[in-house]
Amino acid sequence: MLRIFLWIGATAALLVIALSGTSARAEWAGDIPGARPSSEVDPGAISDQFFRVEWSAVGGRDGHPRLTGYVYNDYEEPAIHVQLRISELDSAGQETRPLVQPVDETVPAKGRAYFDVPVSDRASYRVSVESFEFLELPNG
Repeated sequence: MLRIFLWIGATAALLVIALSGTSARAEWAGDIPGARPSSEVDPGAISDQFFRVEWSAVGGRDGHPRLTGYVYNDYEEPAIHVQLRISELDSAGQETRPLVQPVDETVPAKGRAYFDVPVSDRASYRVSVESFEFLELPNG
């Protein structure tokens, strides 16, 4: 009898999980559809697996520096709520002041999205994807 209750409970839990929501959230070590990283994976490696960032520092119209570029999504589903981590680096290459900025648009599956972020006047930066969500599209 106990086995029946456990089986019914497990089946109900799986059904609830299967029917809940249509987006999968991935923040550093979060869930990624089709690829479930272990807890031992380097958090940066998860976003590095699906995204790459190309950028350059430019002078803005007002004379203040900006970072402009593209975030590329190599995954099969569009990414929403993408946040960039922009790290200012000192002369030794150490992070001095991280800044997290949203990408203002959806990054399409196998596509790219543009970003333009004001920054302080530093010579070096490191830019990576901090967090994101994949938007699961219905089949068919």
